[in-house]
Amino acid sequence: MGSTRKKARAKAARRPAADKRATTGAAAPNASKRARASKPAKAVERAKPAKAVERAKPAAAAKPAKPSAPALDDIEAGRRLLAQVTSLVEKANDRDAAQILGGGALESLLAAVLPQKRRPSHSVYQFLIGHKQRASLMAQVRNAINERFSFEAPDGVSFVSPTRVQWFYDGLTFREGAEPFSGVVGLFRDGELGWGLGVVDAAPGTSLGPAISDFVTVEQARKSFRTASAEPATGLSELLALVPREDEAPESVAGEYATVLRRHPWMLGAQHVAIETHAHRDANLPSLTAVRASDGARDVVVVEPPSLGIVGKTGKILSAFSDSWHRAQRTLTFVQRQADYLRRELGMKIDQPRCLLIAGAGLGEREREIVRREREAHDASIRLLTYDDLHRLAERTLAFFEPRL
Repeated sequence: MGSTRKKARAKAARRPAADKRATTGAAAPNASKRARASKPAKAVERAKPAKAVERAKPAAAAKPAKPSAPALDDIEAGRRLLAQVTSLVEKANDRDAAQILGGGALESLLAAVLPQKRRPSHSVYQFLIGHKQRASLMAQVRNAINERFSFEAPDGVSFVSPTRVQWFYDGLTFREGAEPFSGVVGLFRDGELGWGLGVVDAAPGTSLGPAISDFVTVEQARKSFRTASAEPATGLSELLALVPREDEAPESVAGEYATVLRRHPWMLGAQHVAIETHAHRDANLPSLTAVRASDGARDVVVVEPPSLGIVGKTGKILSAFSDSWHRAQRTLTFVQRQADYLRRELGMKIDQPRCLLIAGAGLGEREREIVRREREAHDASIRLLTYDDLHRLAERTLAFFEPRL
């Protein structure tokens, strides 16, 4: 019996070993399968960095693409056309050359070089780098214009350049300043030079242009300065020192400015030798008239307060300014119709009078354009001069004429 028990124990001891062999034998195939499956994965993992390195390699510099055959044909055709236009303009007389390139033709050509249908929404530098060859062409055009069409003035310091519009058929308007196409607008007519300190070089179609009397010679300016009641620098200080008080009546402020102008008539561009008041003589007469230095005829001066509003936030002309403009029109019409009476009874010479309407302040370029378009473009005989304009005109007049007197 003891031997039987020993056999049973030996049998039981052998069974786990068999099970272990069975388990080991079953696991081996699975492990080998996993090993085989993992090998490609490892290969893929090793290949990934290699691909990344390949993508990181710097690309070779792209060579400029050669124009295709159709593009070459267009380039040659364009050059031939430009050569033909150049030849036509060179052979044409002055008026015909303006007819060939005028009417917006030249502007259209330049606009085609660097087209800007709308304001760039992205960086201006990105816009320019995308059109850098065209942009460089425009810079070359500007440089050529400045070099070829700005001429040294007789003083050897300033430059003389043509204006954008020639307003007089028998004269030349130009600009003279320290830089090309800048400075004071002048008129050369009948061999004589005149200067328009209040004249602006306007773009074609935006202004009816100045009058002959807007330009004064140095001799006429000398007469204007001589009639001042004090030194010009003193008068300019008086003008700039006029700062309206909050509690001061608008009419009182306008009266103070009118007094300074009567004492220093040169402040209106040195065009006048006297500014006189007439309110006490005839209720229908303008309060102020200015005697022109060029011919002794009278201009009308209307002085409104600096606080007068001109253009509203909506971009419309304010009613208060419209009322002032209409009063200026009525006054000017009265002077024109009563020219004979004024000459006979009051000794006033009336010959193509203009009206200087001094009013308002702080007018921006947008508001200024609205006034030009809706008022001045329809009546060139009336000119708006804000108090800011008056200050600048007086300063500019003194700075320009003082060295020449």
